[in-house]
Amino acid sequence: MTEKESFLDALKNRVLLFDGAMGTEIQKYDPSPEDFPNNQDGFNDGLILTHPDWIKQIHRNYLDAGSDCIETNSFGSNKIKLDEYGFGDQTVDFNKKIALLASEVCAEYSDTSRFVIGSMGPTGYLPVLMILIWDKNLLMKFVKHLNYKLKD
Repeated sequence: MTEKESFLDALKNRVLLFDGAMGTEIQKYDPSPEDFPNNQDGFNDGLILTHPDWIKQIHRNYLDAGSDCIETNSFGSNKIKLDEYGFGDQTVDFNKKIALLASEVCAEYSDTSRFVIGSMGPTGYLPVLMILIWDKNLLMKFVKHLNYKLKD
């Protein structure tokens, strides 16, 4: 491969295979609370700090199985969710680290173009609860999550 194919061109020319669930693959490592930042069990996005090797290997496994696209391990890396774990002020840095890690793994493969897709999940609050915690800055909390992902 001499020139990197754009995502849109690849999408026009072939079927692109995406990876599967990140959370279930993380569970195969049988993580304990000590594996997560500040012993916060279930803080999967925080594994970028404590076990980036796990996340890299999960990405590699999906690419080795034939995926063209891997999603970042950032499903809960919006400011609202990161605030719950005490990392809300690091939202942009978290997303940058997560995206760069996935990009590094894709760069290990030269047989065909591989793509990193930014994963962005909900706040984790039910819509009724969102009304109770709504403030005029809610949209900006999601914009922080996207800030790095939208840059090249």
